[in-house]
Amino acid sequence: MLKANNPAILIFSPRYARDLEVVTVEAGLHASVVRTLDQALASFASPESRSIIVDARGAFVAGLGAARELALQVEARRGALLVLLSKNDAEAEATVARAGATHVLTSPFSNTQLVTAIGFSQRHVERLDNVASGRSVDSDAARRDALTGLASAAHVRGWLELILGAPSDYDPRAILLVIAIGRFGQLNAAYGRNVADAVLKEVAVRLQAVVSASAAAAEAVEPRMVARLAGAEFALVLPGPVRLSDATLVAAQVNAAFEGDFVIGDHCIHLGCRIGIAVADSLTATPDSAAVDDRDAASAEATEVLFRQASAALLQARAREPGSIEVFQSALGGERILRMAGLEADLRTALVTNQLEIVFQPQVEISSGRIVGAEALVRWQHPVLGQLSAETLLEVAESAEVAVLLGDRIRELALSVAVESHPDLHDLRMSINATAADLAAEGFVEAMVGALEQYGFPPDQLMIEVTEGDLIANLDVAAATLQRLRAQGIRIALDDFGTGYSSLAYLRALPLDFVKIDKRLVADFGGDSRDRIVVQSIIEMAHGLGMCVMAEGVENATQLEMAAAAGCDWYQGFHCAPAMSADALAVFVKSWNAVAPAAPRIAS
Repeated sequence: MLKANNPAILIFSPRYARDLEVVTVEAGLHASVVRTLDQALASFASPESRSIIVDARGAFVAGLGAARELALQVEARRGALLVLLSKNDAEAEATVARAGATHVLTSPFSNTQLVTAIGFSQRHVERLDNVASGRSVDSDAARRDALTGLASAAHVRGWLELILGAPSDYDPRAILLVIAIGRFGQLNAAYGRNVADAVLKEVAVRLQAVVSASAAAAEAVEPRMVARLAGAEFALVLPGPVRLSDATLVAAQVNAAFEGDFVIGDHCIHLGCRIGIAVADSLTATPDSAAVDDRDAASAEATEVLFRQASAALLQARAREPGSIEVFQSALGGERILRMAGLEADLRTALVTNQLEIVFQPQVEISSGRIVGAEALVRWQHPVLGQLSAETLLEVAESAEVAVLLGDRIRELALSVAVESHPDLHDLRMSINATAADLAAEGFVEAMVGALEQYGFPPDQLMIEVTEGDLIANLDVAAATLQRLRAQGIRIALDDFGTGYSSLAYLRALPLDFVKIDKRLVADFGGDSRDRIVVQSIIEMAHGLGMCVMAEGVENATQLEMAAAAGCDWYQGFHCAPAMSADALAVFVKSWNAVAPAAPRIAS
């Protein structure tokens, strides 16, 4: 429990002020709770206030406005700004980070989790004070993380302040990578603190090896630093001279370092990570002409800005699959148009130079616990930006008007990889995606059948997945095309079911073999009775029409148990495994099916 002599906290909450008052009093926190922005601005004028909580639950617009109004004062006072979001606003984490939040907490959360988050924000203030006073470099213990031996959070911040405050001809002066280890809380709960700590130590060893190798390969002038920030978050700093392409290469090497399992005693654990990148360019760094006192203050501010930008990029990466790398984009508009134009040209090149990669995510039959299928997913390894998300790839393809060509290339590549893969995979059913535009394209069925014949892939082992949201304008065309595919023995699945407006019409009109329950509905399995009734009705209706049901996005044992209880036949998600290469999948399937059915496992 936190004590009342901790730094004063200001809480702005239009809707839940009374509840937060109770929580803070019970936790022994010295807090002032206000309901209006004017009250917040007036209260924060007190010099003892360093930490602010903006409660945007149920009042997102007001909360976002308050965060923007208060952020500059928080930065100037080297404070902390914690924003609370409702579940429905979870996708706005990056927005509030850009508005100036140093910490974000999304409901549902317990009172204990809220108090813990407040504690993190207060320790953030203490770290800033340590760096400003020079205490962070007074002893080796302060400079080193006690568990991993890496640089501490305070030390890496102080080091960045020196880099950004010193005169330099380099632009950028430094690049910061913030790395978050996926599913670490689940690992901690499953195996205990000793195993989790051992994993963190091994992560530190692998990251240090990446940094050392990258510095040697790049013949880096300045040393590169790896630090542990907090929990399962790490930072890499690449001082100038450095390029963004260097940073994305290092990020790709970090992802590669996580491909091998972490073997801790009798446990074999697979983890993934997500990475946010921010560039300290000439606009971020301190002007060379600044006076010494001004330079110290400005370099501290520039360091905070850089960490906030990297954290904002990391928030975007967290919304995507493990291995995602996001670079902070400081401006939109014209810069984004230029970036998109460059990516369009790069994509056209990628389609003919084999830059696209196919990975597979396992699909499990619930009754047997065995992996019986896999969904083929595309990854684009950009030569400069590194691995780009599937969403970015599709957005660029549509902008470049090569979406149909891209779909054809992905399906052909998936069939080729599947046929050439390990024999242990040849009995798996493979799922590949098709859009409404693909289904409407002339000759789509003939091209699909021809590709199956060319690669010798059995039609009855192929499943075409179509996304519900794509079909509403072309339902009749899609139904006719899907019927022709099904006549060839190809199975048909409706992906992301439950997200559109015509779900029931699709069940009646389309020739479907599988319905994939969208991950947002799967997340509601444990919700209130109305949510459960809706999901249960969908499953019973699909079964009544002779369809199998697959639960998407199953992330933990509880969701799997509820999916099984609701009547789902298959499941797919990180609870089994993330997407992986065909070679890795062959090893994983052999190991998994050898012991199926088995207890739930940790996978990132």
